[in-house]
Amino acid sequence: MYDPLNPILSPKNIFPYFQAIIGENQHSIIGYEVLGRYRDSNRIIVSLGPFFHDSSIHVKEKSQVDRWIRLKALKCLQVYTKKESLYFFNISPTFFSFEEDWLFYQQLLFQFQTNPGLNPKQIVLEITEQNMNNHSQFKNRLIKYQKLGCKIAIDDYGKGFNNLERAMFLRPEILKIDLHSLNDTIKNKTDRTPLGYLSVLSKQLGTKLLFEGIETLELLQLAQNYGAHYYQGYLLANPAPHRPTSPYGLARNFNYTPESRFSYQHPSTDYDPFFSHICKKLPFYCSVFTFVISINVYPI
Repeated sequence: MYDPLNPILSPKNIFPYFQAIIGENQHSIIGYEVLGRYRDSNRIIVSLGPFFHDSSIHVKEKSQVDRWIRLKALKCLQVYTKKESLYFFNISPTFFSFEEDWLFYQQLLFQFQTNPGLNPKQIVLEITEQNMNNHSQFKNRLIKYQKLGCKIAIDDYGKGFNNLERAMFLRPEILKIDLHSLNDTIKNKTDRTPLGYLSVLSKQLGTKLLFEGIETLELLQLAQNYGAHYYQGYLLANPAPHRPTSPYGLARNFNYTPESRFSYQHPSTDYDPFFSHICKKLPFYCSVFTFVISINVYPI
């Protein structure tokens, strides 16, 4: 359990991490999600996710920490901004108070006025909760961001499959589907109707689908099969402090390569079982990485 008054949770120990979001071609970074991290007493970097989900911590404390993360993330963007990259900021209706709303709006205006490399179309407000006590009031607060050109994303869309009203009301540009929250559906290979429903719904609403929680190649392929426009997860990129990514270093940001996924350890002298093992997996890997199977190899 976290103690909000613990000196560890002070501004100097709290900072943003940025997790890359991968484009539809799976070979380019289209944006970053801002995530909260803090340095504990052992100087270990720890996620602030449990802190925000701890019901014993007062909303005011969460709101303050959330503010520090946003402010420091915006300062990072002053130092370096990737042109045309999207930047996702998590917004919780519960502790995104009128005061926090006003402060964030003013901070964004200052950024747009002083940072020529950043424009409103690059900012995405990611709504992180399904239940909002006052839909109309919160919607009215979002309108001013939309008028600037900022985008809206709904996080954890599909959790419970009862979020159509929320999507119709907020009219987001992006729907985020967390594959972790759909674990039972993923395991049930014979009935993935909910995923198909979400895919069709996104087309009807004219929104982009972002699949997050991608930690295996199987999940990557699943997202691809159901019309993903964007991908996010530890398989593709780990959260990290914000720093420039050169075109030449881009490949190193991805945590997967075709060769690293062949787990079979072949003996040094007997290659037949090794190649047999690889060939059995070729249809799957070629589908994921868009390779072409040679007719001379596949029949083995």
